[in-house]
Amino acid sequence: MKRTPWQIQQAVVSALMLRELKTRFGAHRLGAVWLFLEPAAHIVLLMLVFGFIRDRSLAGIEFSVFILTGLVPFFMFKSIALRIMDGLDSNRGLFAYRHVKPMDTFIARVLLEVLLYSTVFALLSLALLWLGVNVTLVEPLEFLLIMLLLAALGLGLGLILSVVGHALLEAKSIVRLAFMPLYFLSGIFFPLTIIPQPYRDWLLWNPLLHAIELIRGAFFVNYPVAHGISTMYVLAVAVVLGFIGLWLYRYRRLDMVAQ
Repeated sequence: MKRTPWQIQQAVVSALMLRELKTRFGAHRLGAVWLFLEPAAHIVLLMLVFGFIRDRSLAGIEFSVFILTGLVPFFMFKSIALRIMDGLDSNRGLFAYRHVKPMDTFIARVLLEVLLYSTVFALLSLALLWLGVNVTLVEPLEFLLIMLLLAALGLGLGLILSVVGHALLEAKSIVRLAFMPLYFLSGIFFPLTIIPQPYRDWLLWNPLLHAIELIRGAFFVNYPVAHGISTMYVLAVAVVLGFIGLWLYRYRRLDMVAQ
């Protein structure tokens, strides 16, 4: 029985996901452990360094959960963007098969990162519950929506970076360095409400900050979501990045695969 194009692509993406899993964790068992240890280590470190925020601005909110709801979404977004940026070089040999397209590798990497970091989030939440920390998700549907929007943001940005990185190899190093200031400007270890004007308005240009604030609003009943935070802004940026990324990919795809 002849398979439809959708069935072929589904099989290709599934195979690519399995290949990614074996590549990342098959030969290096510690890679899977580090996937959990990295956010856990950040949580402990940030609790030690910024614990004073808990008493000043986060009354009634578990600070460990506050950090968790910022770190894991940020790491997921970062990992999606960077792995799509490197996706062509890592899978170039597979493009000799006519059914394997660059977009299949991008989709496979997005789905895998979402699954992996969702698992990390769930396991770290269970670990906090075991330690006696109150972890309650008030609005699960809103949480899922924002996480999907973050994945879409990472996909759009990753497509752009993939094309730029192919044209200018040095750009990849600059991109990796750029995620460091973004880490500090995305509200991972502070609520936006403690930032005075006019700096707050400047930070609101960052869609990651909107997403993290919205995720925390879904977790905590009394979380003070700052004025100006918008789901529609995150959606709009995701759509714009997606269109730009797809246009660049379509314009450069033959040259990218040929090389």
